[in-house]
Amino acid sequence: MPSREPSSNAEKWLGPGELARAARTTIKALRVYEKAGLLTPDRRDGGWRLYGPKHVARLHQILALKALGLSLRQIGETLD
Repeated sequence: MPSREPSSNAEKWLGPGELARAARTTIKALRVYEKAGLLTPDRRDGGWRLYGPKHVARLHQILALKALGLSLRQIGETLD
């Protein structure tokens, strides 16, 4: 798979730990959202997860809907 690297300073890419800290969630939650098909990270060489601005925005949507009490299935339906 091709390596995804930031194309500019304005486009910041994060690893799972960085994203989890920034979003005040856990790496485990990111994996749950990925398994549920809600959040699909890009992959670096070697398979490491990498999250860009679009992933961050999507995660904020997921977390907001979760805070409203929606299930992961309902969140998926809402975002599709």
